[in-house]
Amino acid sequence: MKTVIIGGGASGMACAVQLKTLCADCEVTVLEKMPRVLKKLLVTGNGRCNITNINSSSEFYRGDSGLIKAVLGHFPVGSNIRFFEEMGLPLKEEAEGRVYPRSMNASSAVNALLFRAEELGVKIVTDYTVKSVAKKGNGFLINDSLYFDCAVVASGGCSAGVHGSDGFSFRLFKKLGIKFTEPRPALCGLLLKDFPRSLKGVRNVCNVTLKSGGREMYSETGEVQFNDYGVSGIPIMQLSGLLRECEKGKTELFADCAPDLEEEELFSYLKRIRDGHPQMPALNLASGLLPKALALYVIALSGLGQSLTVKEIDDGTLLKITRTVKNLRFCVSGARDFKDSQVTSGGVGSDELNPDTLELRKIKGMYACGEAVNADGLCGGHNLRWAWSSGRLCAEAIAEREKSLDKN
Repeated sequence: MKTVIIGGGASGMACAVQLKTLCADCEVTVLEKMPRVLKKLLVTGNGRCNITNINSSSEFYRGDSGLIKAVLGHFPVGSNIRFFEEMGLPLKEEAEGRVYPRSMNASSAVNALLFRAEELGVKIVTDYTVKSVAKKGNGFLINDSLYFDCAVVASGGCSAGVHGSDGFSFRLFKKLGIKFTEPRPALCGLLLKDFPRSLKGVRNVCNVTLKSGGREMYSETGEVQFNDYGVSGIPIMQLSGLLRECEKGKTELFADCAPDLEEEELFSYLKRIRDGHPQMPALNLASGLLPKALALYVIALSGLGQSLTVKEIDDGTLLKITRTVKNLRFCVSGARDFKDSQVTSGGVGSDELNPDTLELRKIKGMYACGEAVNADGLCGGHNLRWAWSSGRLCAEAIAEREKSLDKN
């Protein structure tokens, strides 16, 4: 049996290695448009490659929940850890259950996959652009010239196009009449309406809460980075994928800029500053609590004049400042573009895919994995877990298909 895997990213290479491991006689070809495979993997986890997460579960994913549970159920976290250790890559667990190569270098994971693929006899063709995929008989014709019995769509989503993802999966699905959830950027920064440029460059630990139409969508604490377009940072990236579920024009971001202090504690702190340093300029009141630019912004929102001293701030105004620090409000206008996102939200789901094999229901012999499927995870190794698991599931299904054909 000849199988083509369109895309040499994480899911595609996992599929290729797993398939050749299970079915040595199968001819497996990976077609990659970039000069090399696994280019995006090199930059994951800040170049360290967060392979998986010990604590990973379906709760860390968004998209087609039934399909996600089915795929992850086939490959528990330990299964993917063994997958890499058996190819000679030692791993180590770090904070929050994140698992990395022991070298803490993504190139170690890339080299392990490449060596194993070569060892097994996987054929890798780079600088090859797939322009057409057509059903022909019981198989598939690629670019009107290459014939294969099975095809795996592992060409990714639309994010980080510089590493090879350009939306080919979705163009192909559309041409084949396959329905899918429209792709959108995820794990990216948020664009904020009328965002003050004075906050550019500020970093502060905040508890951020996304609300839409008054309904709380997500909340997380971590370092928030203020940029010229809005905000970024891990807590922002975690909630960015939820914008597709929000009401347009009714989405707000609330930031508690002092999450380690209760409102009463913060009020008492500011009151002590006021009473102990009556001649201090009002603009400096919160500068010991927050980065200067953020402190000035909070004071400005409270309507205090630049010439005031803290002794002129009454308790009512002090309470207003306190509540602004604890509940800074911004209007969300959207998310950053695909080129600035780490993963793609959306893709083909269980209405078109068999969750137990990831085979397209309408096109027998064609499978989909990775970001082409409607599943995206939070930061922390969950997206790579999905890549390995979905790619390996396609491989197991194809290997079973080969066995059944041999029996007949």
